[in-house]
Amino acid sequence: MTILGILLSTLTVQAIIQTIQDYRQLISNALSSRTPQPVIAIVVDHGVNRQTFVIHKNLISRHSPFFNEALTSAADEIQSMTLEDVEAKIFGLFVHWLYTEAKKKSQIHSRPLIEWAKFYSLAHRFQVSKLADSLLLEVSWLDPSDDPHSGNTLQDFQSYAYGIHGNGLLKEQAVGKTMKVFLASKLKGIDEFITALPDGMLADFMKEMSQRWLRDRIELEEAQQKLEQYERAEH
Repeated sequence: MTILGILLSTLTVQAIIQTIQDYRQLISNALSSRTPQPVIAIVVDHGVNRQTFVIHKNLISRHSPFFNEALTSAADEIQSMTLEDVEAKIFGLFVHWLYTEAKKKSQIHSRPLIEWAKFYSLAHRFQVSKLADSLLLEVSWLDPSDDPHSGNTLQDFQSYAYGIHGNGLLKEQAVGKTMKVFLASKLKGIDEFITALPDGMLADFMKEMSQRWLRDRIELEEAQQKLEQYERAEH
C-alpha cells in the first residue's frame, strides 16, 4: 500500500471512530434527558382555593435561595411543602416565570396593580432578586383603579403595602401613589383623605408632604435668586 493509501485509510478510521464517539454522546445525552428529575409538590392553601403545583426541585432551587435552603437543609428528602398564606393565582405566575423567565409582558396592563404587588412580595419572600426588582418597577408604573368594587383601589394598595406582606419599598410606592392622587384632588376632602389612611401610613405620608414642601420652597427661593441676579445684570 502506498503512503497516500495508508494516510487515507488512517483518516477514514479516525473519522469512523469520531463518528462513533459523537453518536455515543448523542445517545448518552438522550438517555440522560429522559432520566426522571426530582420534583416537589407545593400546596398553596389560601382561603378556599387550594391548589398543588408540581415543580422540578433543581429549577426552583436554582432560582430561589429560599427554596434551596428549605430543600437542602432537611435531613430527609422533602417530597411536598405547604404554603398557607399564598394565593394560587399569584403562585401560578411565579411558576410560569420559573419555566419561562418571562412575566407575560403582554398581560402587564391587563392585570391590576394589586396582583403585581402580591407577585412582587412573593418574589421578594422567595429571594428571587432579579424578578423582584423588575416587578417593583412595574408596580411603580401602574395606577390603582377608581372602581370601588375592583379590589384594586388606592385604599386596597395602601392596605396591602402596610399589611403583613408589605415592606419598605411597597410602602414608598403607596405613599407616592397616594401623594399623586392627593395633589390631583387639589386638597378637596383632606380630612376624609387623611383619616382613610391605614395604620402606620399617616407618619410616612406627612413626612413626604414635608419633604416636598421643603423641596418646593428651596426651588422657589433658588428661582427668585436667579431672577434677582438676572434683573441686576440687566441694570
